[in-house]
Amino acid sequence: MKKIIKNKRCRSCKKQNLKRVLKYENSPIGDDYRKYPHIHEKFPIELYLCKSCGLSQLLHVINPNILYSKYIYKTEDSPGLVKHFKNFATNVTKKLNLKKNSKILDIGSNDGVLLKEFKKKSHIVCGIEPAKKISDEANKKNIKTYNDFLNQKLSKKILTKEGQFDLIVSNNVFANVDNINQWAEDIKILLKKSGSYVFETYYLYKLLKNKVFDFIYHEHLTSFSVKPLCKFFETHNLVLYDVDLISTKGGSIRCYVAHKGKRKVTKNVKYFVKKENDYGIFKEKRFITFQKEINLLANKTYNFLSKAKLSSKNKKKEIKIIGYGASISCTTLLYHYKIKNFLDYIVDDNKVKLNRYLPGSNIKVERSKKLFKTKPDLVLILAWRFSKMIIKNLKKLKGKTRIKVIIPCPKFKVIKL
Repeated sequence: MKKIIKNKRCRSCKKQNLKRVLKYENSPIGDDYRKYPHIHEKFPIELYLCKSCGLSQLLHVINPNILYSKYIYKTEDSPGLVKHFKNFATNVTKKLNLKKNSKILDIGSNDGVLLKEFKKKSHIVCGIEPAKKISDEANKKNIKTYNDFLNQKLSKKILTKEGQFDLIVSNNVFANVDNINQWAEDIKILLKKSGSYVFETYYLYKLLKNKVFDFIYHEHLTSFSVKPLCKFFETHNLVLYDVDLISTKGGSIRCYVAHKGKRKVTKNVKYFVKKENDYGIFKEKRFITFQKEINLLANKTYNFLSKAKLSSKNKKKEIKIIGYGASISCTTLLYHYKIKNFLDYIVDDNKVKLNRYLPGSNIKVERSKKLFKTKPDLVLILAWRFSKMIIKNLKKLKGKTRIKVIIPCPKFKVIKL
């Protein structure tokens, strides 16, 4: 496969009835934080709407071996997700009435945090994880993990060695898959007739309502909603029979899928479809409004920082502007807002990101404790969904120092601490 390709057909229905509805500034691969300054190649981020089936998707697809072979993110580094997956295991086990020794497969199992919780409940677990280093660590923890992407060859291999599964899960993975039709066929092969496929993904409806624009990036090839998912699974003789709304990722959905005729479709499914239709997420007009809203926020943030820099030069006192947050979505924000050159450095307490550099820059990631040794004038909260928690942390760190905090989304705000 080439470094990048551009699809000409819808990822789901294969029709060419596609309309570009969102366009961001080109950016490097969002999570490619390296140990040294580096000029990264930039790739397009453009969202297209299929007018035939309603699926929203990126058509530019970066080779997954480039995206994931050196993937450094681990679930255990995010305390919030560790707690979330613990609850996931409990709730799904109860909802599906899973018996002891039920067989569970996690696709995109990362470091095995979720499977570990299922294992505690006396289930038989197995994972698939393409990042070599992370899958090796999971195997060392006695979480059996296949180091590969889900594909036809692997699904047949697992079927031979492990048999079929009572439950297949994939959390925050399905949106990253290009060939979703083959994915569905692989699920069918590995899923028992009485089994369920349960996956979580960020939700397009909530993304638009909550302005979580920076969750559209190169890895997130598809922005799912319930209506097109129903159509998609139906074509594979599967049924989306239930949906839960959850708070992760700025608003996500947990979807329950089974072989056709094995589960009764709940009222929840119709409820979500109605909400999507009422909000107009299958119409170009909704995205045009969204693009204008995001660009307005970008301009406000850029203009504020630009004036602050200019004012400091006139006063012959160089202003210090620090970014708070070094996630993959922060890269999308910095490049689309065109503000990365204003930053002196970024702080984040995720040890995986420390002493690495923001993709495509010489901007280093430091510990948050460094903030008030250098006494910044402005702190720009890049991980804006966690603004309350970050502001609370800043108040503890700042002592008597007076600073301004900038929140760039979902509303532009400047707060004095």
